[in-house]
Amino acid sequence: MNEKNIKLGISREKFPALYLASSQASQEAQSTYLKLTKLNLGLLVVGAISSSVFITTDPNNPNLLLLQIRLLLSYVSALSLFVSLIVTVILLLKKFEKTWYAGRAISESVKTVVWRYMMRAEPYGTSLSLSEADALLQKELKLILEERKYLSGDIGGDYAQGAQITEEMRKARTSSVSVRKQMYIEDRVENQKKWYNSKSKINKAAENTSYAVIGLSQLLALFSAVVVIFYSNSWINPTGIFAAISAAFIAWTQLKQSHVLSQSYGMATHELGLIATRSSSIQSNSALSDFVIDAENAISREHTMWRAKREQTD
Repeated sequence: MNEKNIKLGISREKFPALYLASSQASQEAQSTYLKLTKLNLGLLVVGAISSSVFITTDPNNPNLLLLQIRLLLSYVSALSLFVSLIVTVILLLKKFEKTWYAGRAISESVKTVVWRYMMRAEPYGTSLSLSEADALLQKELKLILEERKYLSGDIGGDYAQGAQITEEMRKARTSSVSVRKQMYIEDRVENQKKWYNSKSKINKAAENTSYAVIGLSQLLALFSAVVVIFYSNSWINPTGIFAAISAAFIAWTQLKQSHVLSQSYGMATHELGLIATRSSSIQSNSALSDFVIDAENAISREHTMWRAKREQTD
């Protein structure tokens, strides 16, 4: 069989145990953090809604049903604000966002060194034997882990028992230039471009939706404030409700940073695309090494910018 027609793919399950464990820890922490934040904002909106209803009754001839409704709304308001406070304390104590960011930092760093190892890119060049390259990779993985020792309690479990250097990784390293080139372009560059492009579209749509809700809520809040001026005896003042909804979406937009992410992912897609145009001229180990280094640097820049933006909001 012509070796150029061989496709040597590698799935994420064949990456080091450190990558799998840190990636899972990051995803779980992110999911928990975002869910609790949504819950917190939702509870504040519920509190605003329940406290915006004004139910009055004749003190000389009170309506028991109205009194019960007023009492129920008071309980709902107090309970939602109390639970919101508990959620806030949990978020402050557990610091899920720290695990989210650190877990992704580890997984991205591991992916970079593993791809350099498999593609024989510097410092894992062709001058190193397989055993020497293995030893250097083990050293790099240890350094990555030691930089964030505080995450050790979150990256245990079943993944921790897996191999740090898998046979699939070694097989990739020992394959020819043409096979490694095909593997890197398809399984790294193209996959990463698709991921960036998908995330860019998702964040752009989320940004448009959030700003539409914010604008509509603020418009309704203004309209409500004007209406209340002329109908001061109204049993409900929706101004606070719409203002709370607007504030909640503003907070969520600041947290998600959809606008920034949409732009950065879009730029990263184009940068990788430009780098990918050089792939047709790759014929040697040194050319492949330079190509991989440039691509990995581009991916690392995106993650560094992502983390810097995230940490600015905390």
